[in-house]
Amino acid sequence: MREHNKTKRPEIIVGIGASAGGLEALQLLFSCLGNLESAAFVVIQHRAPDYKSVLVELLRKYTNMPVNEVTDGMDILSSHVYLVPPNHNMTIENDHFALKVYEQNELHHPIDVFFESLAKVKQEQAIGIILSGTGTDGVQGIRAIKEHNGITFAQNLETAKFDGMPRNAILTGLIDFVLSPKGIAYEVEVLSRLPRVDENELSEAMRTHEEMLNVIYSLLKKHTHIDFTLYKDKTVLRRLERRMVINHVAELEDYLAILESSEEEVKALGNEILIGVTQFFRDKDAFEHLKTSVVEPLVKKATPKEVIRIWVGGCCTGEEAYSIAILFEEVIQALNKTCTYKIFATDVDKRALEIAAKGIYPEVVYQQFEKHHIAKYFNHVKGSYQIASSIRRKIVFAYHNLCQDPPFGKIDLISCRNVMIYFQAPLQTNIFYMFHKSLNHDGYLFLGKSEAPGEFSEVFQPIHQSSKIYKHNLLGYSPTMKTIPFSLNVEPREHFDIPSDYEKQEKESSEESLYIHFLEQFLPASIIVNEDNDVIHFFGDYMKFIHLGQ
Repeated sequence: MREHNKTKRPEIIVGIGASAGGLEALQLLFSCLGNLESAAFVVIQHRAPDYKSVLVELLRKYTNMPVNEVTDGMDILSSHVYLVPPNHNMTIENDHFALKVYEQNELHHPIDVFFESLAKVKQEQAIGIILSGTGTDGVQGIRAIKEHNGITFAQNLETAKFDGMPRNAILTGLIDFVLSPKGIAYEVEVLSRLPRVDENELSEAMRTHEEMLNVIYSLLKKHTHIDFTLYKDKTVLRRLERRMVINHVAELEDYLAILESSEEEVKALGNEILIGVTQFFRDKDAFEHLKTSVVEPLVKKATPKEVIRIWVGGCCTGEEAYSIAILFEEVIQALNKTCTYKIFATDVDKRALEIAAKGIYPEVVYQQFEKHHIAKYFNHVKGSYQIASSIRRKIVFAYHNLCQDPPFGKIDLISCRNVMIYFQAPLQTNIFYMFHKSLNHDGYLFLGKSEAPGEFSEVFQPIHQSSKIYKHNLLGYSPTMKTIPFSLNVEPREHFDIPSDYEKQEKESSEESLYIHFLEQFLPASIIVNEDNDVIHFFGDYMKFIHLGQ
């Protein structure tokens, strides 16, 4: 057996989650892996806390890398395989492992715990792999790795003895590679040996070869119909890095050649830039403050004939919109009020909107709700959970581009969280102006932790600073704010024949666009296509009647 470097720290850490049926997959994976000088491997089994594992001895037969069960404080070295001991959760701290005994009263998801720690520590040099197993352990961890620009794998369902874990991981839409264990081993070896794309060098290349970047933006606009020049350079840069790594190239010229020859890769890059990582009641304290500071006052003052109007911009796969709907349901019932609400949930990612409209989520939602909430607001559907139809009927999911489409009007609450952090400052200014025009006086704005209204601070005044909840002050607006420092170059929107009564209604309400009138008139479950059968808008629970092909 070869001599191992006992002091080398790994550039890459590969987390491997497995459960039932995972032994066979692990054996095949490691039998196909060589000794990777730049990587360390960590195997996390989702097993009962009292399960006695003999995996250390078994895996030693399939690899000549040292295989060790982790002890607290153990250093992490390259070309080593580490196993989490039973009855423990494990994280990474300062190049060593930290163990914590599993508490009997907490949900036992050791894969999620380790993957989330791995994502934070190794960022883009983290790799997460989900192999055969049952349940949803690993789903949250995959989200974290993707959010921090790491690479994600799932075993294909054909080779998985139990497909629950890989299936739930794949359903997130956040898996980069779906392969057999042998295919995963090959791809990990290639990725570990590929020269890492240096962010500074790539940034310099983009500045030096601006024409290449312009070509990339043009290709993106052509195939996704989104102008990404309005996004922050760093956001686009990091997504470019990921796609270059996945495509095994280290030079921008080589990646541009791939883009020019593959529409699918252009769309994949666009999806990378748009990728949203969300969950129900993300930042629970903020949602609790939203409930007491916003939802309760809105419900208390609403009359039976009024409709409380909410706009969730950048709704991604729908969890935030449904979370807000559940808050309103809870408050309306608690106060025994007779009032209703309508939520407009919008995004530019049509794939995400399809998921949102279905309202079907993996069993991981158990982690984000109390059991009585699951029974009250979800229906169990083939190993997943679907939002109750009584909630889904209150929400309109629609395609809408914050950068160019007209806003919704007469809104009482806008929630737009962790969206504008990816936009350049001029675009942020434009969107805050749009929110100002959209909100009623004394309406509310709910932002993400790293977002703030900037020069619109007199218009949006904080009522809970730490939770980023603001009240709209119509009188705080100054006409000088209206000047938009750039041109959006908006292309003409698709033309629709609008009946004359719409034109009259539009004149009577300058705050409402024809877009909104058209949207509301044809609720629910509608899809609008152009002459080329391209989907322009879709909203309502249309998945009951039709499935859109890819």
